[in-house]
Amino acid sequence: MTGQRRRWPAAGRPAPLLVITHSGIFNSARKSPPVADTTGMSPDTALLCPTELRSRAEVLSRPSPVPTVAGIYAWFFRTIPPGVPVENCWRWRGLTLLYVGIAPSRPPANGGPPSQQHLRSRLRTHCRGNASSSTLRFSLGCLLGLGLRRRGTTGRFTFAEGEETLSGWLAENAFVSWLQCPAPWDVEARLVQQLSLPLNLAGNKGHPFHLAISLLRRQARQRADAHDVAHPVSPSPGYDVSS
Repeated sequence: MTGQRRRWPAAGRPAPLLVITHSGIFNSARKSPPVADTTGMSPDTALLCPTELRSRAEVLSRPSPVPTVAGIYAWFFRTIPPGVPVENCWRWRGLTLLYVGIAPSRPPANGGPPSQQHLRSRLRTHCRGNASSSTLRFSLGCLLGLGLRRRGTTGRFTFAEGEETLSGWLAENAFVSWLQCPAPWDVEARLVQQLSLPLNLAGNKGHPFHLAISLLRRQARQRADAHDVAHPVSPSPGYDVSS
């Protein structure tokens, strides 16, 4: 990957990105990156040009192919949710990268207890969690027009019956790669600066879509607060992020 910090032009559109792969420099103004053999690639490139992308069904399968280790993951999509700008996004094998995430999160600076999550638990939460447990699900549900509701008296949010609709959409359109690393927050910060990742919020305020998706999420919360509290929604049968 290049080491330069991304800068958006004044017009609000990202400039073409230059990314170093095993087969040379990729210019994001092209339709798709060159097909490359990942043998000998840098770790970042192996994440972006994976030899294998896993579906929701595979992430949730038993035994699971996802390891119980720290790392970073990248979500690629077949169908783009309405309104998401993808002109400068990374593309691989016909899919578009919209979001990267990590597990666990960065340890608290105040010395508090660190997150116990790992790649398997976090990816399963994205696949079968709810709007409160997954920022990716929250954003996708809002983009797909699902109605957000407040859950019980806890202040947590859910798409209620729409969570199943969202899970079905993910099953058809979302595929994930991951990379084991001891400090994934460092890799995530670098990728957010170097790539166009419209669904990432943290550390991504300079992205042209950040304001729009943040406003959409805020409006969804406001509408949910204005409605009656939703009945708790049970996860799908077999939901278990710990195994």
